Amino acid sequence: LPLLLVLFFLLLLLLSSSSSSKLLLLLPNSSYSFPSSYSFSSSSSQSLFDGHLTQCRDTMLSPSSISTSSHFHPLFHLLLLLLLLLLSTTTPARALSDGEMEGLRDLCHAAGTGLLPSGCDPMKACEEEEWPVVCSESGEALEIRMPNMGFTELPESMGGFLSLRVLVLAHNSISILPETMELLVKLAKLDLGFNKLNVFDINLQEFFSLEHIILDSNGMATFPERILEAPSLHVVELSSNAIGGLPAFPVTAKWTSLLMAENKIEDLAPLKSMPSLTRIDFRKNQLSELPNILSELMKLVDVDFSFNSIGSVPADYVTWDDLQQIDLSSNALLDFPVAFLQTSNIVKLIVSENQITAVPTSFDHTALSPQLAEIYLDVNHLNEFPSIFQQLPSLKILDLRGNEIPELPESILSWPKLTDLNMETNSLSIVPSFVGGWSTLEDLNFSDNFILGVSPCLANLNRLNVLNLNRNYISGMSFDMKPMESLLELHLESNDLRDAPDSRNFPSSLQKLYLANNQILDFSPLHENPVPYLQLFESIPFCNSSVGSSCPCVDPPYGDGNICICGDMQLEGQEVCDGTELVGCDTATCVCKESSVQRGGLCSSFSFGSFAF
Repeated sequence: LPLLLVLFFLLLLLLSSSSSSKLLLLLPNSSYSFPSSYSFSSSSSQSLFDGHLTQCRDTMLSPSSISTSSHFHPLFHLLLLLLLLLLSTTTPARALSDGEMEGLRDLCHAAGTGLLPSGCDPMKACEEEEWPVVCSESGEALEIRMPNMGFTELPESMGGFLSLRVLVLAHNSISILPETMELLVKLAKLDLGFNKLNVFDINLQEFFSLEHIILDSNGMATFPERILEAPSLHVVELSSNAIGGLPAFPVTAKWTSLLMAENKIEDLAPLKSMPSLTRIDFRKNQLSELPNILSELMKLVDVDFSFNSIGSVPADYVTWDDLQQIDLSSNALLDFPVAFLQTSNIVKLIVSENQITAVPTSFDHTALSPQLAEIYLDVNHLNEFPSIFQQLPSLKILDLRGNEIPELPESILSWPKLTDLNMETNSLSIVPSFVGGWSTLEDLNFSDNFILGVSPCLANLNRLNVLNLNRNYISGMSFDMKPMESLLELHLESNDLRDAPDSRNFPSSLQKLYLANNQILDFSPLHENPVPYLQLFESIPFCNSSVGSSCPCVDPPYGDGNICICGDMQLEGQEVCDGTELVGCDTATCVCKESSVQRGGLCSSFSFGSFAF
């Protein structure tokens, strides 16, 4: 800006006169008089100036008046307009206050070596990316984000950040806070998680803007009651401490989220005075029963009581309409919590890793939730498929892995919206043909069962994206899969396959084929008619165990003809794998010099990913 002003006045002098006349540009001032010692070089100049001075005094620099003058070069008016525009749009450089600069300088010195700019000069903290500071247009520090800076304490000068809105000092080793932090009354978010603040003793009564406070993982044994003084708090995070009880919450509190996972809470009764809560998280506490007070918290939307010791949910348990998700996984439930099937707006129900043996059917089916879309009942003790779920009109995801279910009922075909079924690790021996009529399926997981073969009817699943049949006893996949026009992934690892599937049976959409840990020696069916974009993952022709034996190299398009698959890894040249030297590899075979690589053995020092073309 100074340089532009100098250039402007130089141009003005050049344009104001073509002779040696000396003109003086003055702002109109009715009381102005020239010094007696000053004289013009010519009478014409004197008259010209007097005329313009009188005109400006009369019209107060009226643009219309000035523009009529024929004595000034037209570019003069243009330059004047540009100057006025420049002055109106140029903002002063952002500069922190003295208190803010002192605070940043002290924080810089307190941080670990090399984590903040060398020299700790905060003059350009608002402009340089090295400083984790966000400033306003006028130069006030609005946000300071300094996690993982090695702080053990904070300077008293912290009180200088009077306009600060966000302060993030998580993952440090701060054990005490300076009293001057009570001056940061404009804070909206304060994150002091993962420090060593056993006690939080900052007066928050004047913090009318503070909405979110995080004090996770500080080793607190008691609830930090000073945070109850903050008049506008909405979100409180106190997870991973050692807090043993809840305080008496003020009726004026308007908290919406209380997150206290991994503490030692046994009783939630004090929450009854917090009707504004919409989310609570008490994972990994010491709850032994589902608290009755929840029915008084009518705005709760998301509830997490996982990893506690809750043994039952009464069938007549009073729920609330706003609830959308509840997690009761990893508790001690013996019976399925039917009450939550009848919560009108529930969308997601998680009861994984309990001891549930059955889903009852003797209850009012007309009250089933019309919104329930996801049920997670994995890792329980079900020995029968829960057909009652077919009456849930919006169910899309059903996770039943890790149970003891022996078969699927044909009634599942009536489920109108189910897209994801996970039956991993059950007791299935067949994939029934009627599954092929389940037209809505997109992800089907039958891995880790006792399946011997797969019905060709599966080819009718034209919306299926992923078919997982890993860890079964399947010896062949010879049917035409081309109608499965949406299939992206086919998982056949750890089966009894001895021949590679014929790529002529694959849909053109297939992108990933998993065949590891089978007994395949002949990959030619994959080579003859390669599928565009297909990646063949961990397809392994094994070396025999005898000295001097050979195994086939992988020819194009899945290999380049010079890479031999020995054990679980690809080798070439004279690589050594577990003491077994690869003697030679041509386009046909590679020869193992020693016998330490057994059939199906693993090579430990090489990374094998995929063949792609």
